[in-house]
Formats: sequence, C-alpha cells, structure tokens
Amino acid sequence: MTPDLADTLEFQLRAVGIEAIREYKFCDTRKFRADICIPERHLIIECNGGTWMAKSGHSSSVGIHRDYEKANLAQLLGFTYLQYTRKEIEDGSALSEIEQYLERSENVNNQDTE
Repeated sequence: MTPDLADTLEFQLRAVGIEAIREYKFCDTRKFRADICIPERHLIIECNGGTWMAKSGHSSSVGIHRDYEKANLAQLLGFTYLQYTRKEIEDGSALSEIEQYLERSENVNNQDTE
C-alpha cells in the first residue's frame, strides 16, 4: 500500500457517500490486510503505487508472489479484488470503476431478492 494513495482514494469514496474500512483484515489465518474494504459488498481495493520502481514491494519476485497470493486468497474467500495504480486513483478512473461495480452489484442483488 502507498498510504497517500489509499488516503486519496478513501477521501474520494467518502466524498461520494461510500463508506469503506482501511487496513481491513480479511482472513483469520493470514496477516494480509486490504488497503480499503467495503465488507458488506465483499469488495477489496488495493492501491499499488510505485509499481514501476525497481525496489518497489510490488515489482520484486517476492512482492509479486505475495500480491498474487493475497489476491487469490481474497477471491477464494468470496471478495471481488480490485487493484489500482497511482494514475488511476489520481485521475478518478478508479473511483469511477468502483462506483460502476457497486451499482452493478446492487442491481444484481436487487434482482435476486425479487
């Protein structure tokens, strides 16, 4: 996680009325935490800054393996797992996709209850 990116995205989410939890521990048997989570919608959002940097935690072989393991575990536990770069967070495209996802999943849930 890049704290300033997660702060930025959390601010954007709250500005449009979406409540989220930071540093959410989504698995009891592992230490993994989601940068941002909307638990009631089973949505995990990761903010991956510095992916282009040689010594980034997301670009080393160990970091990539850890990211895959975390993403796979979250999905196996029933979460939708979205990942965004600095550019996507700063230009608002991450927020737009998250809003679209939440709207679509709300529509699907409403159809299931009818």
